[in-house]
Amino acid sequence: MRIPDWMFYLLVIAALLYGCGNRGGDRLDDRFEAERQAGGFQPADEADPVAPAGEGDGDGQALPSPSRFDEQGLVDAENPELYSTGTAFAVGPDGGWLTASHVVRGCPTVGLVSADQETAVRVRQVLVSPRADVAWLDTDGGPQPFAMDLDERDLRLNALGFHVGFPQGNPGEVITRLMGRQTLETRGAWRGEEQTLTWAEVARTPGLNGSLGGLSGGPVFDSRGRALGVTIAENPRRGRVITTAAESVTEIVERADLTLAGDPAPPLDPDAFTKRGDRLRADRRVMQVVCLPD
Repeated sequence: MRIPDWMFYLLVIAALLYGCGNRGGDRLDDRFEAERQAGGFQPADEADPVAPAGEGDGDGQALPSPSRFDEQGLVDAENPELYSTGTAFAVGPDGGWLTASHVVRGCPTVGLVSADQETAVRVRQVLVSPRADVAWLDTDGGPQPFAMDLDERDLRLNALGFHVGFPQGNPGEVITRLMGRQTLETRGAWRGEEQTLTWAEVARTPGLNGSLGGLSGGPVFDSRGRALGVTIAENPRRGRVITTAAESVTEIVERADLTLAGDPAPPLDPDAFTKRGDRLRADRRVMQVVCLPD
């Protein structure tokens, strides 16, 4: 049964209130180990200092190709909960979005909500990858999409990554450095194995402590404003953030039979990242994902 528009909007508001009250978001932290505390946009504990503006492209060493010797990771996936939240970002013309599949998997109704909560959009179609933690969302029209760079030959180790979204259900950002590859195996509510990229947390939005739950599904940008993939998990104990590799995004785009098209975000650097993140959310290019009951 289709939810009437007025009821859809009320459910969206209820979901946001529930998520903020529980600070659970998509419960990203529960997928890994104990929480790790960090400060504001200052160097995070056990991480390298933030690079000055203009030094975000890495140390020149290319990201190695996938190998059987890559680090291994294991995720125990839970069944999705009603009123869970995450992040999505515009990547296709006429209302195409990417998010993490665990944010929307099993949701009867999915909605997108702007940061100011003045815009709520019903997702009319969800396409979930059968093996990777990525999903395509389709809405009736949308904002200017982001350009994506899926050529991993461009990536350099220690390059800065800029993650934007709704950690803990609130607007927020994280800065990381590219560490390498990881083979991530998922067990539990669904099973899969995928190549991912591992990033070391460097800094985060002032006042954002503890879990990054709710950031799942959001974009990771390079310093030039090109989206590189989808944020899907964190390892709080080690101070790591996990994103999709290019092959996972390519697969879901091909399954959707769509073409990526768009413009980069403005160039990014640590000094201006909070303002840039706020602008991307204000432009409705990055929105909060809400899972609603039938």
